[in-house]
Amino acid sequence: MLLRCFHSILLLTAIALWCLSIAILFSRLQPTVELACHLAFHALIVGTVATILALLARTKAMLMALACPWFYLLCLVQPWNLLTSSTHSTNEHDLKIISWNILASNQNFDEINSVLLETNADVIVLIEARTNLLDQFDELVAAYPHRMTIPGGTGGMAVLSRVPNTKMQVRDFDDDKLPVILVSLPNSLINSELQLVAIHTISPIPAWRRIYRDRQLDGLIAWAKQQPGPICVIGDLNTTPWSGIFYRMLAAGFADSRIGFGNGSSWPASLGWWGIPIDHLLVRGDCQVLARSILPNAPGSDHRPLVATLRF
Repeated sequence: MLLRCFHSILLLTAIALWCLSIAILFSRLQPTVELACHLAFHALIVGTVATILALLARTKAMLMALACPWFYLLCLVQPWNLLTSSTHSTNEHDLKIISWNILASNQNFDEINSVLLETNADVIVLIEARTNLLDQFDELVAAYPHRMTIPGGTGGMAVLSRVPNTKMQVRDFDDDKLPVILVSLPNSLINSELQLVAIHTISPIPAWRRIYRDRQLDGLIAWAKQQPGPICVIGDLNTTPWSGIFYRMLAAGFADSRIGFGNGSSWPASLGWWGIPIDHLLVRGDCQVLARSILPNAPGSDHRPLVATLRF
């Protein structure tokens, strides 16, 4: 009886993995199944456990049923690229950034302020920043002389910088409902400039909204191809690294900063590392990611903050 139940569980797992893998394969053609991509990392873990159990139990039929979807998910996720790399040494000239979707309804102002001050970042990107949010952070505002805000609720954004001679402007990448803040950060040591794009794309739920998210990111890709210097894209992209639009960004020359620093699960915050990575940092050109982490503390928000150190 127990053996039969065990085989049934393995069979159901194999069927689920096959269905998910097929959905991921067709997700670039059919928006309604794109959400399957977001579960690729979790499915790989489940598939690995099931495959090991089938191997130990010597159930050849179940092992063969599990092997194909497991191998597909393994090649898709490529977990070996996420293994922690050796720590890079940093110096005072490197750039530290924090990006955090703080949630428009968040009222935990003191805790938010504490997280931001303790991080001691050179640039702060706050997503879903409500109108007049910065009025709650007098000490923070005093420490960051360069600021720009896009007023609003879920579409609001604020960027603060203490880098001398920072310049900011609002840009529109084919979505005037969710404009981005383009930040020019000079590096006087090597006479270089990093263009940082603080962005929040529209969520793909319901599925038809994926069109507008992808249009915005495709507009960003087209703009980036015309830029000669290094670029950093940071924010809530509302997509995981296994979606079609993310692969288009990689094909355009962007590098995923998760490489060497773990999966970087950021949402929902309550699930911790078992969540999914939808808050991203990608770099293009002469820009190196020295450190990257997702903070465990996210008071009042459903997103955990992303912190990274760059050298350009």
